[in-house]
This record gives sequence, structure tokens and C-alpha cells, in this order.
Amino acid sequence: MIAGNYANNFQYAPEWLWEKNLTPTEFMTYMALRYFSYPAGPTVAMLVDKTGFDTAVIEETLRSLLERELVEPCVEDEFGQPADDRWRFCYYKYVKDAPDQAPVPVPDDSDPEYHLKQFQARMARSKEAFYAANPGAKEAEERRALDEAEWHAAERRQFEEQRKKLDDPNYRRSGGPINPDINGMVDTVKHLGWSALAQIAGIQYHLAELTGLALLDPDANDTLQNELHHLAEAVEWGAIRGVLDYTEIEAHDYLYEEEFWNTFTDGREIAIRIMVEEERDVGAPILESPATIEFPHGTIYHINPVTPKPEGK
Repeated sequence: MIAGNYANNFQYAPEWLWEKNLTPTEFMTYMALRYFSYPAGPTVAMLVDKTGFDTAVIEETLRSLLERELVEPCVEDEFGQPADDRWRFCYYKYVKDAPDQAPVPVPDDSDPEYHLKQFQARMARSKEAFYAANPGAKEAEERRALDEAEWHAAERRQFEEQRKKLDDPNYRRSGGPINPDINGMVDTVKHLGWSALAQIAGIQYHLAELTGLALLDPDANDTLQNELHHLAEAVEWGAIRGVLDYTEIEAHDYLYEEEFWNTFTDGREIAIRIMVEEERDVGAPILESPATIEFPHGTIYHINPVTPKPEGK
């Protein structure tokens, strides 16, 4: 029973505790006390349940440990209420005699609602102490809460009115104001497209590697590779090709298509790619997609920001 119940606590037992020449009953009771949260210790009944000893044995042992200055009674419980049947180990003596081995509370499996009540009680005591030390603070907080409630109510009414308009089939919708900075908008969309393609390619390679290691089902790999292929196509056409004037590109027989794709409007390259090793088999098929074409396996890359960094930084 000792190993099962108190194994996590033995590693924190200081050397001076062994020098106290405790009886097995005293030692088990003391270690049981340290199992519970500090500073609100357990009741006698809780110690009886934890150790299996009779109530009379626990009470006698606690008196013996009290004389040795190893335990002390708790004056209040975890909710701040007066308590006359709770005990705790002497934390301050423990720290003084063994400062390099401060006890670490052992996680318990109590009900989350119990911890919530503890937290709420501590917060209530802390708030009352703050109000007592700061006259007028409670009234100011109540005013702020009232103002915030009124603001949220007005926002909710505005949202509901807009929702009614959108639900009306006769309401004429608007696409909103257009960003006047066309170049900046195009650069942002291109940057988003290249970043997405790089991430999609990395996922495709990772899926193939997992399949090659038998950590992913081959059929699942094929399905996911196909889904990522369609996603990469949507990104390419929506975020990269969609911002280019293909009438102009076709007039030049697509000669400058790659340059236009990978260049910001200020002339900087968007994605800088370097092949550091030859493409190799990663263990499973990889479905070719716009992402894997732009970022072959074995490529390192850097995607420049939309706004260049100032010189010297």
C-alpha cells in the first residue's frame, strides 16, 4: 500500500525526516498529509480514507506529530471558512530545514467543480480585500460593467438589424469598399498563395513519409494527396493566376508567366528556392500538384514579406 499510494511523494522526502525516527504509522500519516493541497489540509476522516487506519490511530498519530513540530492544525478550509478538524504538514519548517527540496503538490483526481468553487472563493476574498483597500473601486467597477453591458446590447441590436436585412430576399447586398491600393492588394494575395503552396507541399511529403513508415494507410494517403492536389490548384488559380492579366501574358506567348507569378510589384522575388539535395523516394507515392511542382522535395525556400524590411535591420 505504501508504494501504491505514496510513491510520488517519497522522492521529495528530505534527509532530516529519516532522522526523526518516525514509526511506520507516523511516517505514512505524514506522507498522506503531504499528498493533499497546501495550505488547506485534510480532515481526520480524509486521512482515515487515505491510509486505512482507524480514526483513533490517526488522532493519536497527529498528536504525536504535533509534538514533533511536523504537523499543525488548519484554522480555515479551502473556502476560507473556520475549520477545527483539519491538519497540514509544517511547510515553513520543511522549507527551512530543506530549502533545496521544496515539496511539489501531487495532482489529484477531484471533481473540477470542486476546484472551481475553490477558485471562486479565493477570487471573492481577493476582490473584497481590494475594495476595502481602495474606497470607490467597487462603484467604479459597477459603472464600467454597466457601460460595457449597454455597449454589448447596442452592438447586439445592430447585428440583429443587419441580420434581418440579409435575410430579406429583396435586400440589395454590397461587396463593400474596395482597397484603393491595388498593388499592395495584389502583392498580399500573391504572398498568401506562395505561402499556402509551400505548406501544402510540405504536408504532401510528410504524408508520404508516414505511409512509407507504415504509420498511415496507403489508401488514406492517396485520398489525402488527391484532396491536397485540388486545394493547391484552387490556391494557384485563385491567389496567383487570378491577379494576373492573362490577355497580356498570352500576347507574349506566356514567356513572362513565371516571372509575373513570383515577383512583387516593386520587383522583389517572392519565393526564393534552392535545391539542396536530389529528389528521392520518400516511401510512398506523391500526387503531383502545383505545390510539389513549385516546391520539389529537397528544396529549401524563403518567402519574402510583402513589405520589405528597412535597410540596416
